[in-house]
Amino acid sequence: TRTVRAAVYGAVAGAWFGLVGVLLDGVANAWQRSGPDGLTHPGGWVPLACLLLVGTAALVLTQFSFQVGSLAASFPANEATAPVVAVVLGAALLHERLPTSPGHLAAYLLCVAVVAVGATQPARGLTTA
Repeated sequence: TRTVRAAVYGAVAGAWFGLVGVLLDGVANAWQRSGPDGLTHPGGWVPLACLLLVGTAALVLTQFSFQVGSLAASFPANEATAPVVAVVLGAALLHERLPTSPGHLAAYLLCVAVVAVGATQPARGLTTA
């Protein structure tokens, strides 16, 4: 259905925004190490080029998700997926350490639920207006 497609497109766009966060970290590190010259080497310009491509694709896909179905389906999926993907990729690729005690995991799940519910409420108001 249109609602499912909107949610899937929104979630994929959110995942791409999570990847944008990781790419932005790579660009920022290259800049921090060498200033503007850091972006002239592959360690800087490759993340920058990917950031521009993935960021543009994420924006386009987000807008597409808003058009194919309900905003109440696409917006929460986008908003809830982006931080989850950013955290997972940050841990996997950037070697960030995350506390993984049962209490921390419960808090993470609660935060994702709050983001999803918080994003759903304004979106529902927009679709009924």
